[in-house]
Amino acid sequence: MVNVVVDVEVKRVRYKSGNGCVFKAIILNNEGLHSDKQVNVLLTGKLAGEGFRLYQGQRFKVKARQHGEYINKHTGEVEQQIKATSIVEHQPKGENFISYITFNETFANIGVKTVTALYKAFGQDIYRLLDEKNFKALLQVEELTEDKAHTLILGWHHDKKGKLVEWLELYRLPVWLGRKLIAAYSNDAVDKLEADPYRLIAFAMTWKKVDKIATEQFVIKHDDPRRLHAAVTEVLFTAYTDDGNTALDAETLIKSVSKLIGRDLAKLSLKQVYVNGGFVMLNPDLYQSRGALLQESFIAGEIYNRTITQEERMDGSIQKYLTTWQQANYPLTSEQIQAVYYGLSKPLSVITGGAGVGKTSVLDSLLYVLNHSGGQAIQMALAGRAAKRMQESTGKEAITIAGFLNKLDQGKLQSATHIIIDECSMVDLYSLVRVFKRLKPSQKIILVGDPAQLPPVGAGKVFHVLSDELSVPVTRLTKVWRQDESTGIPMVSQSVREGVWTELPTYCGKATGVTVVSADTENIFGQIEKIFDELGGIDEQADVKIICPTTKDCDWGTLGINRKLSNKYVGDNQQVCLNRGNVAQEPTGLMVGDMVMATVNNWEKDIMNGSLGKITRLATIREIEDAQRANLPLPIISVAFDNEEVLLDENDIDTLQWGYAITCHKAQGSQFRRVIIPVINGKMIDRTWIYTALTRGVEQVVFVGNVELIKRAVNKPPTVEQRIVGLNHHLDKLRLNKLSKSA
Repeated sequence: MVNVVVDVEVKRVRYKSGNGCVFKAIILNNEGLHSDKQVNVLLTGKLAGEGFRLYQGQRFKVKARQHGEYINKHTGEVEQQIKATSIVEHQPKGENFISYITFNETFANIGVKTVTALYKAFGQDIYRLLDEKNFKALLQVEELTEDKAHTLILGWHHDKKGKLVEWLELYRLPVWLGRKLIAAYSNDAVDKLEADPYRLIAFAMTWKKVDKIATEQFVIKHDDPRRLHAAVTEVLFTAYTDDGNTALDAETLIKSVSKLIGRDLAKLSLKQVYVNGGFVMLNPDLYQSRGALLQESFIAGEIYNRTITQEERMDGSIQKYLTTWQQANYPLTSEQIQAVYYGLSKPLSVITGGAGVGKTSVLDSLLYVLNHSGGQAIQMALAGRAAKRMQESTGKEAITIAGFLNKLDQGKLQSATHIIIDECSMVDLYSLVRVFKRLKPSQKIILVGDPAQLPPVGAGKVFHVLSDELSVPVTRLTKVWRQDESTGIPMVSQSVREGVWTELPTYCGKATGVTVVSADTENIFGQIEKIFDELGGIDEQADVKIICPTTKDCDWGTLGINRKLSNKYVGDNQQVCLNRGNVAQEPTGLMVGDMVMATVNNWEKDIMNGSLGKITRLATIREIEDAQRANLPLPIISVAFDNEEVLLDENDIDTLQWGYAITCHKAQGSQFRRVIIPVINGKMIDRTWIYTALTRGVEQVVFVGNVELIKRAVNKPPTVEQRIVGLNHHLDKLRLNKLSKSA
């Protein structure tokens, strides 16, 4: 293999796991400026080391070997990739100073060329010269006029952030950090950091780097209380971001802190609790970061205040409207009627149950009663497809949580009497905090979901806690309605939900029910391809979807499957290219006829994250000319999303992926006639994953892969049960305070 040595600047982190990462980088020329070449750098976890973090703009000297090709998962294009054998971060060479002057309105007439020349001429002495107002020395730089020198010195002394810029440069810290520190501490940033350099951890700096600065540059001793406190804070923060834990027990915490500072100091570190510090002790065996504490205590307060409120009486008209709905549709079970009553009368209620148990019927009837009794509801769900399905099934508008937080009209929010959140098992703590903060105490909240489905990607498990909380009005729906019992899907789903594996028949073609096909790494794609074709392939009426546990470029991951199926079904069709002006057209990897999925919310074009569609055609010359006349981005393709055609431009295409195979997280909230589920290894697979993927199918589900692995995942408790949270503690504390006050 060919060895290379290159200087690069990080453009975007494309993939990261415990085993390493891949980042896209711009290759720098000999003068440290951007070249027109880019490369993907593969960095192993062993080489990066524990706690290695990447950010845009970071610069490295990389020694590497050519490592074949990288497949762009957004476009399918083949790109150059190198595998690093050593990597060294560049020391900053004035980047903070250059960035600070260039992008600060105080120095509006001073450009990057002038600032670069100044730093090149004086280096670190530039800070002293500016502090001393040394016009004579500064004017030795040819690019600096007297007018610019005057602006520079006046601005430097007026803005008073130069000390921070110098501090960042001295300790070789990145430009982006300076902006965050100024936003957090304003002109007190240096004083705050010199008092406790471990504050840098709160700004996404690695423990290793901050600890080195603190112990070597500030000579902080290893048993200094600031260091011990920071080690605990770092572990709790990592547990929150990486594992979804909002708190940790003492044993787990000491074990992790020991890896940073040793076991003896780790035991001592738990005693370093400061007022308004980075962590708190909830009880002798439970610790929580300050951020998680603020979030969970807020949610606990909202829940507590809403559950101690007396039930409102409902007049007879409610019963009348509910009876009218049942006469026009079908009778509700006693459980469903209870759910409707709780939703209408309680400040907070929970509706839970497995797939197809009639949660939608509850919402439909509840909305009918509200509509006829003067109430008004706002419906929302985490995923775009879930919100769309919610709207289609109830006939009332539904939005995503992101839409509620960012786009909803304030007048509509103020007039709402009820707030309904569906697919709530996937909603993380932070999202719920943001939603609850927008609500009035008088607005009733209805949380709907299934704790047996996938847990939040983010931290916490609020819905899971509330589903078992005795003080909360919870309705558990049990009777299956949605799927025809003859398909066998409801029976198998319920069994999986309860942790019991049912032996399944072998797949024998298009039918109804749940079947399996044994496969290994060598033949799994062949089996998937064959089954996909037999079940209808890309025929929209067949409505077949492959639900994968990973996005990886492998025969059971979305990228690997999507590329091969795209090539099989539409490989000979017109290619979708980006027009770069005078430059040759750039292929995207997509073809006319490809099934695609949106990966972000596009409010202007009413496309939600997770929306599925099909590329129907290229943009016409007239559409392109119309956009040119209107000075708009040029359209590239037309995509049919849920039978509605939308013109997408170059920026939109960057947010598209193939849609033959999707992840289970993207599928949650959706339904497909037939579903194929590949399972080979145990990563990402647990009971909630199997159950969620299984319940996406309406008529037929086919598991392909390691049947024993699927069985073990079902029989084992879900991983969400291992999450440690503090919400129960905060609820108990509120109740105890209430009792002590009333005693």
